[in-house]
Amino acid sequence: MKIFNSIDRDKLLHFFWSTILIIPLIYILGDVNGSIALVVIAGLKEIVWDIAMKRGNGEFLDFLYGCLPIPIYFILHSI
Repeated sequence: MKIFNSIDRDKLLHFFWSTILIIPLIYILGDVNGSIALVVIAGLKEIVWDIAMKRGNGEFLDFLYGCLPIPIYFILHSI
């Protein structure tokens, strides 16, 4: 599949783990609070882990890919 070859593996991992993480967050905290928690976690991961601790490369696109499961959830939930 051509699309997966053009997306960086790191971005796909951010999307994958956020998709896994959003399921228990929404189940425990509800739709809105679970989504807010995922945004906070994705932001803190980039700021604390990548930038402050210098264990990765803090990128805004990583944050966006980490938050991408939220609109997908709400689109699928409204169907």
